Amino acid sequence: MPAVELVLRGFSDVDIAKALSLRRETICRWRNQDETFRAVLQRRRAEMLETSAAQLQGMAEEATQVVLRGIR
Repeated sequence: MPAVELVLRGFSDVDIAKALSLRRETICRWRNQDETFRAVLQRRRAEMLETSAAQLQGMAEEATQVVLRGIR
């Protein structure tokens, strides 16, 4: 869903509507009332959070190794 990706990238409802040649009210309705849209958005947010957490964990492990090598 292109609109979901634009929401995740921080676009406003007005900008999403313009990008997709839709009315702003349509985007607002999707965000507030369309259960499918909301479910897809929630799933994508969870995926992004999981990916970010894994990346941070990897970075933290790498940073720990650098610090440990520095103090030995």
